Amino acid sequence: IPLTGHGSAVASLMISDHDGKGIMGLAPNANLAFYNPFDATGTTSWDRVSRGIDEVNKAGARVINMSLGAPGWTLAPDWRNLYARESVRAHMPSTVFVHAAGNDG
Repeated sequence: IPLTGHGSAVASLMISDHDGKGIMGLAPNANLAFYNPFDATGTTSWDRVSRGIDEVNKAGARVINMSLGAPGWTLAPDWRNLYARESVRAHMPSTVFVHAAGNDG
């Protein structure tokens, strides 16, 4: 599945080869698993985000980047509720979660 837009840009910063041309990624030998929690209208829910965490973790992800923002917040209080979920807490000892700061929706 081709990646386009924001996801492609973030993925290239993370895993692009060190070939001396263009972007050189932070972890060029890493594998990429992705999950898009947004529906056709561009909206999502914490249930879908939680499901995405489960899915990419099952695929072997140990670093999960979440470019998700809530309008008006740098880090919305609802993130606390996400990390309180049993299914998400189960991944916390073996997973690094990366958040966008100031990603205004």
